[in-house]
Amino acid sequence: MSIFSRKNKPKQNKMLKPISSRGEDNGKGIADKLLVALALVFCAGIAAGAVIAFKTLSGICREQCRANGQNCITVTSGKMISPELIISRFGLTNGVNLAEVPFAEIRSLFLKNVPQIKEITITRRMPDKVRIEVVEREPAVRLSGDGRVADAEGVVFEYYRGTSMLPLITDNEAASDAMPGNRLSGHAAAALRLILAAASKNGDAPPLRILSVDATKTDFLLLTLSDYRQALFAWPNMDDDTPTAREAMKEQIAALSTAIATQIGNSGKIWDATVPGRAFCKIPELEQY
Repeated sequence: MSIFSRKNKPKQNKMLKPISSRGEDNGKGIADKLLVALALVFCAGIAAGAVIAFKTLSGICREQCRANGQNCITVTSGKMISPELIISRFGLTNGVNLAEVPFAEIRSLFLKNVPQIKEITITRRMPDKVRIEVVEREPAVRLSGDGRVADAEGVVFEYYRGTSMLPLITDNEAASDAMPGNRLSGHAAAALRLILAAASKNGDAPPLRILSVDATKTDFLLLTLSDYRQALFAWPNMDDDTPTAREAMKEQIAALSTAIATQIGNSGKIWDATVPGRAFCKIPELEQY
């Protein structure tokens, strides 16, 4: 009989029994969880420190953004809008924290509510300097009524200083587009384009200086020139601001200017320039307009 028979098989020592694979997995899982927990605590500490550091630096930065002295704020403006008004509306008092001033919002309100302002440029130099440049609209014509003017773009606004020598457009004061902040349209806008174009040379024809334009007529504009001659003036599609309409207007300006400059034309007081490409003298006794 073999010495390794079942009866004679040596007994295993229970103290030397190997650990099972399940035990190994449990130990590894506990270690992984511990490492994750330590990592989360470490990240939380870093995040909390970053927040505290950000708040500290933000507070320092905001404190450095306070305007101290007149050299911190520079404002340039035109004739009607004073620098003091700009400073007041933006709240730029001495000691103000520039980081807390809503520059973009105030700028939008200015452009919306003050039509004589054409543009506002705001330049920040960190931490405590700001420059504001205000560009005002320049009046190109007067409008009938008290103080209304329009610039070369047709924007209507109020202006009361040194406008008496500007050309006058008699328009419909009750029209909504004639109110400050709006743009001229229809015959009034056509009159503005005519005044600006006539003041420059058109081909070989001399420029026309227009004193006033009555834009209330139905089919034409009634011009009063610098020598007080008058002219009935029209061109195809004159209420439309298109390249074709502008070219037709220039051709009509040249026709009238050339006719007036002739020796015969010197004696004419009332002119008709409503037919495209033509201008002829009218006889006042036989014509009523």
